[in-house]
Amino acid sequence: MPITAHLFGVVFYNDITMTKIIALTDININGLPSPDTRMPWLHNSNYEWVTGATVCYNTECATNDINGKYNTNKILEYASTNNKIATSVTSTNLYAPPSCSTGTNCATGNWYLPSLGEIYSIYLNWSNNGAIYHGINLAGGSQFINDYYYWTSTEWSSTTQAWGFGFSSGYRFYTTRASNFHVRPALQISAQ
Repeated sequence: MPITAHLFGVVFYNDITMTKIIALTDININGLPSPDTRMPWLHNSNYEWVTGATVCYNTECATNDINGKYNTNKILEYASTNNKIATSVTSTNLYAPPSCSTGTNCATGNWYLPSLGEIYSIYLNWSNNGAIYHGINLAGGSQFINDYYYWTSTEWSSTTQAWGFGFSSGYRFYTTRASNFHVRPALQISAQ
């Protein structure tokens, strides 16, 4: 898999219709670069969510979900309509790398929370010092850490749980949305 490093991320998917890029750093609740910050999927654990994003009942379904941008848009739409706060999703939507100019593809509002399938694809090309690992180094980014868990935009069958991912071994799991995990934004640029 040929990997391209940019000032704001590493390409993890590219075909004639779109390019997907993973950010060079994890972020905090305000969408600012912060490799050591964890956050819940949602603001209040009492909220129950049925957003219209991809819902998976098993690991195979979740691993095949590559609709992070769609999921993020559905979650943001639901949160806005129902006066709820989707902390992990909102933070990715607030993100813009320092090297990005307002009004460009990499500006605030264009980043999203990757789906489990997207994070898993990144992991496969990151583990064992793979191409994404080298791309992050080349671009001067912060590596994923083996013992970190990351949120995804893939939802589980319960309205109180979502899928997470562990970089130690490609561990895919669902858990309560109140758990504190890391968040790394992704960007999708469609061909014009």
